[in-house]
Amino acid sequence: ALPWLLRMTPVAALAGILVFTGFKMINPKQMRELSQYGKGTLAVFAITAITIVATDLLVGVVTGFAISLLRLALRAASVHLSLKPNGEHSYLLRLVGSATFLAVPKLARALETVPPNTVVHLDISRLSHIDHACLGRLRDWQRTAAATGCKRVIDEEKLEAKAESNGGRRAIVEALS
Repeated sequence: ALPWLLRMTPVAALAGILVFTGFKMINPKQMRELSQYGKGTLAVFAITAITIVATDLLVGVVTGFAISLLRLALRAASVHLSLKPNGEHSYLLRLVGSATFLAVPKLARALETVPPNTVVHLDISRLSHIDHACLGRLRDWQRTAAATGCKRVIDEEKLEAKAESNGGRRAIVEALS
């Protein structure tokens, strides 16, 4: 509002205010309260505060915001996977969450443990989304596992509805209607 007044203020004084404000943000009591929400939340707070002190307020806030968005994206893209025996020569592979390319190694490791001559039933009732990478890995396993007598059992239409295909978009539109 008063740029001429700001220009008259010594830069060292402004830097001192910024450093003082940054250190006031690092309140031990507040950090203990934040640690109750997890180490990730505390880390975002600490990185934001350190960045504000080391650079400036805008860079620090943008850094904290970016780290929070990254954590949110990684959490939203996570899938919980369990492969358990489900009777004789039968396994149940349960996928919960969002199966993205980040889950392909986990999925591949689980499928490698399936013994020969086994039927794998896929439970996707709690799967919110599957991308082309995971879908491709499941289909590749089905093709290669056939040589060992393994078979995947899944309703392909339901699986496609969870994918990024037109069927997936159609299912979302129907759910929102």
